[in-house]
Amino acid sequence: TETKEKAEAKGKTKTKGKTKTKGKTKDKDEERITPDKGMVIKVRTPRTKDLCWSPSAVYETECLMHKVKYCRIIRKPYRNGWRYFLQLVLEGTAPLKVNPKTGELLHPLGKGRVGIDPSTRTVAVSSKTRVLLEELAKGIKHTHHNIQRILRAMDRSRRDTNPEMFDPETGKIIPIDKLPAHCVKDGKRLWKYSRRYWKMDWALRKEYRRLHDMRLQKHRELANKIIGLGNEFFYEKMNWASLAKKAMSDAAKAKQEAEKARKKEERAKKKAEKDRQKAKKQPQKRTRKKDTFAEVASATVSEPATPAPVTVSLTAVPAPAPVPVRAKKKKRRRRRFGRSIEGKAPATFERCLKHAVIRGGGVFHYIKTAACKASQYHHDIKEFIKPSLSERFKEICGKKVQRDIYSAYLIQHVNKNLDGYLQESLEADFEAFLVLYQQEYDRLVALKAAGETLPSSMGI
Repeated sequence: TETKEKAEAKGKTKTKGKTKTKGKTKDKDEERITPDKGMVIKVRTPRTKDLCWSPSAVYETECLMHKVKYCRIIRKPYRNGWRYFLQLVLEGTAPLKVNPKTGELLHPLGKGRVGIDPSTRTVAVSSKTRVLLEELAKGIKHTHHNIQRILRAMDRSRRDTNPEMFDPETGKIIPIDKLPAHCVKDGKRLWKYSRRYWKMDWALRKEYRRLHDMRLQKHRELANKIIGLGNEFFYEKMNWASLAKKAMSDAAKAKQEAEKARKKEERAKKKAEKDRQKAKKQPQKRTRKKDTFAEVASATVSEPATPAPVTVSLTAVPAPAPVPVRAKKKKRRRRRFGRSIEGKAPATFERCLKHAVIRGGGVFHYIKTAACKASQYHHDIKEFIKPSLSERFKEICGKKVQRDIYSAYLIQHVNKNLDGYLQESLEADFEAFLVLYQQEYDRLVALKAAGETLPSSMGI
């Protein structure tokens, strides 16, 4: 268990205690939190003028009826410094939010199957009532620009205060073993930072906090919008960490292939040696061929053949053909989807959606991605055709369909084992799907015509 002072000394952003004696406790009678060492934190609750609970605080009232397990203190960077928040970890399941005037659920689950195809920047949804293609964390692009601007300014400041750390010709950082002695201490670099650098560092913390809060809010709003389309959700699981990494360089790839070839050769040698040892252990039957008298008598000595005459013909030597000039090999692009995944956080959206579905009483399934191959299957010809990344539309039954939305339609009709598709349902529901798809496509085209910026992966 840590106190606020210990957490600040260690640079942590949260601290918590699980026991009432060593950690933090909430008094039921009085609205205050009493951590260890006598620190008291007042709790603000929504109240009306007559000091009673506000009608809009039904959710908070129902939450506080549960037993408090422990408290967590979280600090967040703001413009004027750290702000501390207290989170109460309660026992049981979180209640559903209702409209205080009508008593109805704010975000009820719908009925039916819903297929979801996520990507690094967008998410495609298909159900019996609606088809969606939405951008993840829409409307927070200005925050990314602010972060990039601050990072560039911090880099300039660090280069100005540490000129000996960088090569003046190339601008690259100098290896630590080639630095002067006064720039290294205990095997670590001695960086110098200005006051302006620390101000920009605080501004960067604030922008990252704003980005996190805004992105989480957008994810939860989109999840609440999607759960109203059905109660049984099928989601394509993706490995976002591998997609965020850079592709392997040519040198590293050649080294890996050489290592694979070496290991393959070693395995072949071991196998050959094992077969040789096995052949030695097995008993061999000795057989001796006896020559008959007739075979020996019929053997004759053949005379040597006379060599044929050699004729030499002198012909003109043709001129050597010109050596073709090899075209310069295009450098392979190593960048993948790291920046998109960092900004849009598709894994956070997946967690928010799964939590909303389960809390509302729905069912959440992960399909078997490698077996289904939703981006490759064509239900009209029943074949898997791998498209290139730049192909954003497919031709299915003579109709042009956006590939992400069509993948969501396929995922919606996955079978019971989650490794294939219900072919009859795919063929029966395709006409109704085309009607919903055309409505969504027209909506996106109208947004594009109105001047709204859409991700290039949509293909609009």
